[in-house]
Amino acid sequence: IKHNAKNEPDINGYEMKTGLEKTTFIDKAPDEKYLNGQPIKTRDAAAKKEYWAKYASAKMSEKATIGGWSVNKYNPLGQKMIVEENNDVTIVYDYEQDTRINKHEIGLSAVPSHVIMRWQAESLRKSIENKFNKKGWFKCVKSNNKFIKICFGLPITFDMFIDQIRKGIIYHDGYSKLTGRGRHVFRAGNNYWESLIIAEY
Repeated sequence: IKHNAKNEPDINGYEMKTGLEKTTFIDKAPDEKYLNGQPIKTRDAAAKKEYWAKYASAKMSEKATIGGWSVNKYNPLGQKMIVEENNDVTIVYDYEQDTRINKHEIGLSAVPSHVIMRWQAESLRKSIENKFNKKGWFKCVKSNNKFIKICFGLPITFDMFIDQIRKGIIYHDGYSKLTGRGRHVFRAGNNYWESLIIAEY
């Protein structure tokens, strides 16, 4: 089975996973982006450039990136993930939590905790349940470079998925670059995935 971006199970109603220490659910771009609290239009190049300048940050010796969030924990850029009451997943920015020494020079809004990115609940539901809520998923396990067993896991519903985001078990682990493909990967450590296994052969 080749890697693909199809929103459907890989084979016979099962999604195949291969992660070693952590495993991916979906790689899905947000449905909405906001600049200083205002939505960005899809084709507004100037707003996208300003968005990147304000909310992305360069790591040591790397190009500027944006991404990598979990619930209820601000990153050094003053951003964190929140699950709203309607199950939308949002990234919020808070000026007071931004630790960048040059934040006053960037022109960031000092209004606290405003949304900069959103995944709509129904959009996430479709992506998760199309892939994982048919027959479930399976994973082939290697040891000493040989496959030693195949594991089958329970189907995963959106309700299960969003509950684990709220608990911090599932997190955003994608880092997008301005000149590259957007990376918005939701992952969990394999302890969670193993808890879903119902059969091994």
